[in-house]
Amino acid sequence: MKLGVKFSPEFKQKDFDMLIELEKRGVEIKGVELQLLKDSTVEKVQTTIDALKDFKHNFLGIHPPFPSFRKETLPWVEEFKNQVTYFVLHAGTKNSYCNLAKEMILEKCFVENIKPSLFTDEQVLGSLIETAMVSQNLLVDIAHLLFIHSKGLFWLSPWEQVEAVAPIIKAVHTADKGDGDGAIPINGGSEEYRRMMQAFFTHTPDALFIGEPRGGHFNNNFGHIENATAIWKTWLNFKDKGQLI
Repeated sequence: MKLGVKFSPEFKQKDFDMLIELEKRGVEIKGVELQLLKDSTVEKVQTTIDALKDFKHNFLGIHPPFPSFRKETLPWVEEFKNQVTYFVLHAGTKNSYCNLAKEMILEKCFVENIKPSLFTDEQVLGSLIETAMVSQNLLVDIAHLLFIHSKGLFWLSPWEQVEAVAPIIKAVHTADKGDGDGAIPINGGSEEYRRMMQAFFTHTPDALFIGEPRGGHFNNNFGHIENATAIWKTWLNFKDKGQLI
């Protein structure tokens, strides 16, 4: 399993302590995804990237400030495309849906399904089937997808969607549903979460899994640490039993 965790866009000792703590717990972290903020600078991001080299991870991602549509993502791609594995590009636009497919074509970008927002000027794609129509490099957000499912906004179940588009799934933002925002899986997680992980482990074994619990960075990264530990236990359980449901 290629498991990663969210990381600050600037050097913070608590983030490096998180990696050390997860190693002590036996959780194998293969990469990180830098979550950029509105005030993130190229200099701070570069400092963090340089410091992470000592860990010799297999992958490094950059998630531009939310929402990371093409306009927000493009400058970071141009700056760091030679140093990172992927960038996160939301399957949405503030322009017309007719332009969406062209906007999603951006070097090294994984396109993420996102839940509808309250902003009427944003056009977004929430299902994997729709997202697959504009990109061949998908990043699946479990919490967003389960939210769409809970509202009855797409006819095919999330785990069936995973199976349908499995060959083009590159990465997964991993946490339990939490009403659309990632929550730490408790006692193995919800049935929907376990169904999702069963589908991923079965059909997308080479995907990158990046833990993304809401508020995970609070309290010295408590949420990120507990979420990553829970994901790892889910993986070990699947390896041992071959099923989660």
